[in-house]
Amino acid sequence: MPHFKKAKDIKVGVIGYSPLFNMGRTHLREMKKAGMTPLAVCDLSDQNLQLAAQEWPGIETYKSVDQMLKKSDINLATIITPHNTHAQLALQCLKAGLHIVCEKPWPSPPPNVTA
Repeated sequence: MPHFKKAKDIKVGVIGYSPLFNMGRTHLREMKKAGMTPLAVCDLSDQNLQLAAQEWPGIETYKSVDQMLKKSDINLATIITPHNTHAQLALQCLKAGLHIVCEKPWPSPPPNVTA
């Protein structure tokens, strides 16, 4: 995987842009504040893709991860989808040569995990 000399060289794609908790928007905004380049959004919902296009003029939008991986020039994917999809999406992105951010906030430790 490539290393980056400047933050702006990190081209970010978000997988999942649901308005629920605004996590897609939050991740893109924070990455942009860090100097990275927001480039693409992937979501199954046309409504969510339209919202992303309004909030991020010029951003690429995709209805499938396969399509985004084939057509976009991202090199970092942030996965913001239901937890049961994380492993498959993370492996798919890693196999495509991307760096990934995969987070799921827990209100408390998950079962069988101590804080």
